[in-house]
Amino acid sequence: MAPLPRQVLFQGHRRLLLALIVIGSAQAVVQALAVPAQILVWLAPLGLTALWLLQPTLPDRPLARLFPILTLCSGALVTLHLWSCSVAGTLSPPLLLATILLLLTAASVTLYPSRLAFWCLVMPLPLALIPALIKMDRPDQAQTLILLGGGLLLSFAILTVLNRGFEESRKQTHRCARLQYQLNRNSRRDPLTGIANRSLLEQRLRELVAENRRTHNPLTLIMLDIDYFTAFNRHYGEESGDETLISLAKLMLHCSRRQTDVIARYRGGEFAILLPATDKSGAKRLLQQLRRELAEANLPHDHSPISARLTLSAGVAQWQPGQDDRSLLQAARAALKLAKARGRNRYVLA
Repeated sequence: MAPLPRQVLFQGHRRLLLALIVIGSAQAVVQALAVPAQILVWLAPLGLTALWLLQPTLPDRPLARLFPILTLCSGALVTLHLWSCSVAGTLSPPLLLATILLLLTAASVTLYPSRLAFWCLVMPLPLALIPALIKMDRPDQAQTLILLGGGLLLSFAILTVLNRGFEESRKQTHRCARLQYQLNRNSRRDPLTGIANRSLLEQRLRELVAENRRTHNPLTLIMLDIDYFTAFNRHYGEESGDETLISLAKLMLHCSRRQTDVIARYRGGEFAILLPATDKSGAKRLLQQLRRELAEANLPHDHSPISARLTLSAGVAQWQPGQDDRSLLQAARAALKLAKARGRNRYVLA
């Protein structure tokens, strides 16, 4: 049901106004040929036709401002056409009234997303009944006015109902888009720590490597692992392990404050920090700050053979020209593995 309001909004009103302008312009040409003095009166619909033909090349915002004016001119054009037919006697009063009621219904269905445009098109139409009303008797005049008033009320009712449906559809579309955004965001975040997950890290790594192939900016990847995290979980329990992971993620966010940096939980107790526009020396400074703040946090780890406090091992790799994202990730992981082999609680620069 959602595409229907959009289709009416973006296509229906254009077709209606285009039909009105083309019909009125054709009538204008005929009358101008028959009575040359009237050509100045019909220059407006011809100009509107040119404007309509140029519409795809014009920006949307100016057209949004011109739309009520366009509908008002179309209503005036139709009113002039019906007025001339009524004066000339080529359109009987019942047929004239039926034509106006039909236009009211079509306008209410087509222009319901914009009430201003609807009233701009509709307001001139009753004026076309004036020549016919003058020729009618009072009972016929009253009956005609009642029918016209009923037609206006019916059009307003249709306009209101469809507008409510359109607004509800728009709100529903907005809610769906917001839920989809939240779903996509949650699917790219680690549910425990709230930082990026492995999928988002690998995606950003691919994007940055592709960008660096053009710009040759420095790009550094840090892979970190909590030393003996399995023994930590076994001794303190998984709940304490989860709290430690959350605390460590907060420390990383505090040390790396740039919005362009990507801090992610890779798996288990392993994390990654992706640093655009940063070389190894910048990554080294960040690691030193992180290790210093981790020591100040003083998180206990009694079952670690290297320290009574929680420690980290890290591997650092900087992107080199010609290197792809996988080889950069492998280089950082190899440096992390080497840091573990050298006794842990240290970092190694690849």
